[in-house]
Amino acid sequence: MEISKLYNSDLPQVYELAFEAWKEAYPGQSDAFIRKVSEFIVRKNYYENAYRYKIVEDGIIKAILLGCEKNDTNNALEWVALQKNDLQDSELLTMNNQKDYLVKSDDLLATFLSDNDIKLALFISNVRGYGTKLLNHFMEEAQVKGKDKMYLWTDSSCNHQYYPKQGFEEVLCIDNANASIVEEDYRTLFYCKKI
Repeated sequence: MEISKLYNSDLPQVYELAFEAWKEAYPGQSDAFIRKVSEFIVRKNYYENAYRYKIVEDGIIKAILLGCEKNDTNNALEWVALQKNDLQDSELLTMNNQKDYLVKSDDLLATFLSDNDIKLALFISNVRGYGTKLLNHFMEEAQVKGKDKMYLWTDSSCNHQYYPKQGFEEVLCIDNANASIVEEDYRTLFYCKKI
């Protein structure tokens, strides 16, 4: 097990890792559509910067962590706009809801970030313990670069209990922030940790 930089050429494997992580989150949707949503979520959190890490085992990516600084940008919104012709009406509605939720949550998190802070943008692991290794590596790299705090947002459909166990403090919780999720107890949680 070795942590290394994630490259653009790795993205097809990352899209598949995301699909495997989220395929149950979209009941009744086709695998093709879920793959498209998964690709968008990865693209929304992928930046051309130094904060892209992976763990590979037997040539297969098992875990990734993507981070960014306050003013990093990408072209994910342009990419998702180009997908509308390939989507059915119900799929387009779901994709737009997902896009709006991600943008709204990212914008809200950005209000907490200073130029000396870092954001954990996306974190996926399918091997127990690999996520913690990536998180620790990311924190070490951020500390070397002089970052003060690490922020992230997640939701109650993910393993959000993991973050307090890693020393993160909840700074905000919003009930039912995702319009595409109908679960009554659905929450979006915002966390911070001093590096």
